[in-house]
Amino acid sequence: MGIVTEYHTAVALIGALKSFMLTSAQYEVMLRIRSPARFLTMLRETTYGEVLPEPSPRFRVEDVEKRLLEHYYQVFGKVLRATPPSSKPVLEAMLRRHEVNCLKTLLRAVTYHVKSEEVLKEIVPVGRYDLDLCRKILGAKDLNEFIDSIEPDLKHSITPALKLFEEKGSLIPVEIAMDNYALIRMWDSLKALSTHDREVAEHLIGIEVDFVNVMSVLRARRLGIEVAMLPISVYRYVEQTLLDSMSRASSTVKAMELLKNTPYAIPAVKASKDPSRALFRLEVEFKRHLARESERVFLGDWFHIGTLIGFLNLKFYEVSDLIAMLNGKVDGLEVKEVRDILILYQTSQS
Repeated sequence: MGIVTEYHTAVALIGALKSFMLTSAQYEVMLRIRSPARFLTMLRETTYGEVLPEPSPRFRVEDVEKRLLEHYYQVFGKVLRATPPSSKPVLEAMLRRHEVNCLKTLLRAVTYHVKSEEVLKEIVPVGRYDLDLCRKILGAKDLNEFIDSIEPDLKHSITPALKLFEEKGSLIPVEIAMDNYALIRMWDSLKALSTHDREVAEHLIGIEVDFVNVMSVLRARRLGIEVAMLPISVYRYVEQTLLDSMSRASSTVKAMELLKNTPYAIPAVKASKDPSRALFRLEVEFKRHLARESERVFLGDWFHIGTLIGFLNLKFYEVSDLIAMLNGKVDGLEVKEVRDILILYQTSQS
């Protein structure tokens, strides 16, 4: 009874929040709407109506994106507050990963001298990176000043990658170091969990670990950077030796073929069918795989941390899909082109 009592509040909240998520039927209708304004009108009839502005011919896509992401972070906050104290460090580490992604946006802006005003119009502050701190960090004149403005432990993790940045002229090694920093904290947060909680959490977070590691290696190999040179120190189903082999493969598709004996064989096969966009396709298929695994946690007992992690994954992908649909309509893409980049409800089409 202990674990049921511990998760009762969180599970009740997740049940209510999940009931407001869009259905596959709603996805299909929204996908086929051509007009961005009509799309927003229909979206306003869902749970997102409370955060979206009145449809206008002159609406800014960026404003809608911000409101959708702000909605997600509000939902994340509700779930975090309802999380049992014993599991809260895991969700705090997940939120830290979102904070790091926000910081990566600031990193690119500072490095490539994007005007602060332009960045602040579009960025979505999250967690400790509120608007004031984002503005302060954007005041950095260059990468070195940016590094000096962040937390000491994150600075320590990033510093070794600066040499690769100077050699390659690419932020990829620095961003990989930032991702690794976040993944370490997510993985370490699982150690204090009970056995059952830890098993389901390790599975879901482990998929994200593998996803980030594989994508990092494939992007770095384009720069001629081998695994030994990368700041990667957390692994799940794809071990360091396999990542090393992938970094040495003759092509991206050949590297993906090495995933054949991992849980990601099907995503890799699907991605390799489109060689010119193989890296992008693999990213989409990895996310679809994680979405399916996240949905599976709702098939049985809900009284564990997997319910919280799974819901937050699905909710984030729903928001990402809505942003993709809106941009697709604004850009005049065909239904098939938009469907190709969606994450949820795409099993039969993927």
